[in-house]
Amino acid sequence: MFWERLADSARTSQIKHILHNKKEVCIFVGAGASIMHPCGLPSFRELNDALLAHLYQDVAADQSLPAALKGIHTKPEQLLQIIWDYTDGSFNPVECFQNVVPNRNHHLIAELVEQGAACIVTPNFDPCLEKALEKKKLPFQLFHQTPDTEAEAGRLLNAIKGGKTVIWKPHGDCRKPESLCYTRTKVARLSNSRHLRDIFSYIIQHYHMLFLGYSGYDDDFFPILYEIYPGSGRQIVWNSYKKPMENEPCHSLWKRSQGNFHFWTGDMGELLEELTGGCACHADEKSAFQWRAYLEQQFETVVKSKKAAMLGKYLNDFGLVEEARKVWRTGLGFSKHDIMPEDRLRFQMNLGMLSQEKAYEKAMEGKYYYIAEIALENLIMASLGADNDQETSRLLREYLKNCRRVPKNYFKMGRYYQFVYEAKIKLSGKTALQLQKDFETAYQALTQEGEIMDAIGLMVNHYSAVTAQNQGKPELLEESALKIDQLVPYGNNYVIANAYYYMANLAITTNQYDMARRYHEKCVHVMELCCANGSYQGEQEMELWSYIYHQEALIESDKQVALQKEQMALQAAEKLQDEKQKAYHKGFIYNSFCSLYMRDNYDMAVKYGRMALKCGKQSGSLQNMARTLTYLAVADAKHGMRQEAIRKFRESYAIHLQIQEGLDFLYAVLDECKIELSEIQ
Repeated sequence: MFWERLADSARTSQIKHILHNKKEVCIFVGAGASIMHPCGLPSFRELNDALLAHLYQDVAADQSLPAALKGIHTKPEQLLQIIWDYTDGSFNPVECFQNVVPNRNHHLIAELVEQGAACIVTPNFDPCLEKALEKKKLPFQLFHQTPDTEAEAGRLLNAIKGGKTVIWKPHGDCRKPESLCYTRTKVARLSNSRHLRDIFSYIIQHYHMLFLGYSGYDDDFFPILYEIYPGSGRQIVWNSYKKPMENEPCHSLWKRSQGNFHFWTGDMGELLEELTGGCACHADEKSAFQWRAYLEQQFETVVKSKKAAMLGKYLNDFGLVEEARKVWRTGLGFSKHDIMPEDRLRFQMNLGMLSQEKAYEKAMEGKYYYIAEIALENLIMASLGADNDQETSRLLREYLKNCRRVPKNYFKMGRYYQFVYEAKIKLSGKTALQLQKDFETAYQALTQEGEIMDAIGLMVNHYSAVTAQNQGKPELLEESALKIDQLVPYGNNYVIANAYYYMANLAITTNQYDMARRYHEKCVHVMELCCANGSYQGEQEMELWSYIYHQEALIESDKQVALQKEQMALQAAEKLQDEKQKAYHKGFIYNSFCSLYMRDNYDMAVKYGRMALKCGKQSGSLQNMARTLTYLAVADAKHGMRQEAIRKFRESYAIHLQIQEGLDFLYAVLDECKIELSEIQ
């Protein structure tokens, strides 16, 4: 214990030395600062759990549901978005924060301001910091949202640069409801803001930062901090009740910090008292705000079927389909006074009690256009899956007609063009490269309508298809690079990682290995951030790392290093539980081993080739089997077994023709092996 106290004392002295000049310190205040009495506000996790508890109590029929709810690890913005959508924005779970009073933490932060700290950034909605500064009669400028214009951003930045005391609340202020930003859509829009990035980047580069009560599990501030901070040369002091290893964002940032990151585990007030010199601060002795009672009162105004719709969608979004179905069935058992007609229709459609055709017909008749769009989209996807050309064409005409006659853009032209593109890919027999014009039309429409996530998804699918067909061309690489640079700021990190991954693959097919390495490094960077923020569900992380290590092997010039990377990819794949997915990943990894050995080690090439073919059959991957047969044919040809090589090339060629993939590479190795195309046709 003596040595622990001695270490704490040394650490405290170091932190006090780093932050001794208060004018060089920006204080970043998270939700943890407002939990203490008498403020008593919830953390976002507590708020999320309370919202779910209210939904469960009102509508759930099965006692096993609470266990399912506890198994969901998500950001509260997801649930708050669902509540916003189903109540048309009338339910505001944070406006109640405006009447709370400051606690000791807020008063100690005010003391730091009095001693010279001039810049405060807080994503909190409550007004406690302002009230604490007002009590000490300290002047300050309040900016209660992220600027929308250059002029507004300039005023905020000039105030920060001018050394005036500034409180910046980028997520808004509960006393100004129009400024609040707490749903998934609004937070995504905020994370896209160039002004947010520019202002926060300036702070990171010019101030030491004191983080108080901040977890790092967000999609707007932490990604900017993670990217810019390590090269800024500035110091960070991060306070948390968790140890560094238990806080993944914090730990990931510490690893990149070049020794400038200092962690304080424990009571926030004790740290602030050390920094202020032990100044006495007394909070108003009032009872904590009863936010749970407020939420209960708010929920009483929400129609019972809306509560079932919220909970069911939440469960369904996170893969708990059976639990969601139980909630929808419960909803159908409500009295006619407790369930709205559109919710009854929605539940019946979700449970399969109505066909998609009937659901669409009833939704259009009742002008429930949101439900109608979902039903028609499902019909289009089903007809595509059934290769029903005529039905797909009819449904697309119906979708286009709705784009023109239905108000409020429930049916959007971007989605229509996206369906047209997917229909041509599925039914026309044309390759992605041949449908470049259709792709461009859909892409432009989606971006113009603000459907950025759909646009990025379309782009990833298109260029990954071009890559798989080994038809990549340098000009396509340049076009896709431009699109990615334009859209990446608007996508979530999971989608961005996929976009970078496929960009690297596309560069590999055009032999642009420097560009491939650059985008591969970007992909790894974003994936590490995703891991830190808990963006991956279930086995996604292991699956993606398997892809990443496999890609590293493809761009590695040293054969031994490439073999090591493939071994790492194999270890990640082995951790997958789904046998078909495991076989799919292992098949491509064994395939790569085969390709690495095919020219100089016949026995090893055959060994891994057989393993790859076995996995290809288990997973049903024709692409894997075609490539493996090609590699085995090369191994035969290089080791004097020409006729056996021709036989395998013939099998490979037939599959490549069937799936329209990999023919360019096949033609190249035929030339290398001095075998004519006519010999295998």
